[in-house]
Amino acid sequence: MGGEAISPELLNLLIVDDERAVREGCREAGEALGFQTHVAEHAEGAYRLLESYGIDVVLLDLRLPGDSGIDVLIEIRRRRHSDQVIVFTSYYTVQTAVHALRYGVYNTVTMSVQ
Repeated sequence: MGGEAISPELLNLLIVDDERAVREGCREAGEALGFQTHVAEHAEGAYRLLESYGIDVVLLDLRLPGDSGIDVLIEIRRRRHSDQVIVFTSYYTVQTAVHALRYGVYNTVTMSVQ
């Protein structure tokens, strides 16, 4: 984001991850930065929140139960809910990167599992 000022108090952040610790850690960080945060542990929950709130930014794990993160990304684009989707995963491959880029992901973050 190269030094651009963000006004997070106006932004709704959706965090989609099936791991509770990750969701809660991201929620705490988002709230500390002034974002209004919403969390979902699976695709269906994400779809409901996308319909209910004006989501500005989505942090999206690629590995989810049921619909995959790529499925969620496709649905976000189809419904035109958010321009800023950041994909994060510890199971990153070239194939997933190509899929994410094809559907307009804003950025990707690879996490290492230890």
